[in-house]
Amino acid sequence: MISLPIQHIPVPMFLLNKDNEIIEFTPSVTKNFPPVQNFLDLVDEDSQEKVKRALQGKEEVQIEVNMRTFSNPVALFDFHFKPEAYHSLHAVFCYPIHEHMTSVQSTLQQFRSMLMQDSSQVNQDFSVRETDVETAKKCS
Repeated sequence: MISLPIQHIPVPMFLLNKDNEIIEFTPSVTKNFPPVQNFLDLVDEDSQEKVKRALQGKEEVQIEVNMRTFSNPVALFDFHFKPEAYHSLHAVFCYPIHEHMTSVQSTLQQFRSMLMQDSSQVNQDFSVRETDVETAKKCS
């Protein structure tokens, strides 16, 4: 069950009824997605069947889904489905994967820069970068 008020959730999240109609959403949804009544209208054709199966299930699901956005005709999202998570409504979290990739690319650039530095500096910096490595592992 989600206990945080919906307006405080920082990622795009939709609350859906059993017919996949959007009942409520977080503020970040309006920055990423065009307005629609049914969640499936945001899902690209190639991901429609996968999402329909997930939304009909009784289990939590995490999959990658192509969705229609304002900034890009179709973008890849990490889709997390939690059935009946919020007052008997289904919760769908959609985290843009390109943000994960930007973080990974930044970390790789930092490692490249470190390799160009003096080896003593690399050893000193490496312990600071351990958290970046963990982030990169999660994204791959």
